[in-house]
Amino acid sequence: MNTNWPASVQVSVNATPLIIDRGENKTSHKPLHLKEVCQAGRNMIQITSHLFLLQLVHRPTVRSVLQGLLRKRLLPLDHCAAKIKRNFTNGSLPANQSNQTAVEEGVEQTAIKVSLKC
Repeated sequence: MNTNWPASVQVSVNATPLIIDRGENKTSHKPLHLKEVCQAGRNMIQITSHLFLLQLVHRPTVRSVLQGLLRKRLLPLDHCAAKIKRNFTNGSLPANQSNQTAVEEGVEQTAIKVSLKC
């Protein structure tokens, strides 16, 4: 009796995977001994030849990522620093023009640090 276990075949009994001894060539494959893994009552033998893995990947566009960062105000440090400096230096502009620039940039001045010497 020749036993031939293809490389893709996997066998499990009652959710216990079995090790298939395939030997050196096709004629040296060994039969499986199920006595150790069988139990009284109903037993389930699974013979599978393929294992599939499905992974769903969502790759957002650069534009949607940038919009998300702007919405959450998670901008790069250099970009944030430049916007903040621009916002504070615009204080010399007329009030309506300065506010309009801040609204367009999405930056709102909420605090200012002032150094005082006595």
